[in-house]
Amino acid sequence: MRLVRYKTGKNFSFFVLCVGGQSLQLALNSQDHPLAATVIYSGRLVTEKGILANIMWPVLGIFGDQDRSISVDTVKAFELSLNSNGITNEIYIYKGVGHAFANPSGENYAPKETQDAWQKTLSFLNKLSS
Repeated sequence: MRLVRYKTGKNFSFFVLCVGGQSLQLALNSQDHPLAATVIYSGRLVTEKGILANIMWPVLGIFGDQDRSISVDTVKAFELSLNSNGITNEIYIYKGVGHAFANPSGENYAPKETQDAWQKTLSFLNKLSS
């Protein structure tokens, strides 16, 4: 997990790499480490409502529908659990792109979708800092 500061001086958790998505939700379950927001790009997801219940900050999720490591159904279950817990979230599933589509050195790199995802990320963070 990489914590970075963005404008407000509050911590944000970024998971732009493929690994660690499941660890992310488990770590987020701890109220000892409050964050301002979390941004997830790909990665395994925890979908159990009870496990996600302690997240007290907005979540942005960026996924590809061709990602073989995480199904669209899993992403939708994750979103449903967030919504059921009243957790503010934005979940985007890009059509026709696979795992790690935002990695410019990867075989699934999708520049157009990556640019759009980055703009969505900046917009999400800017909304929180204004």
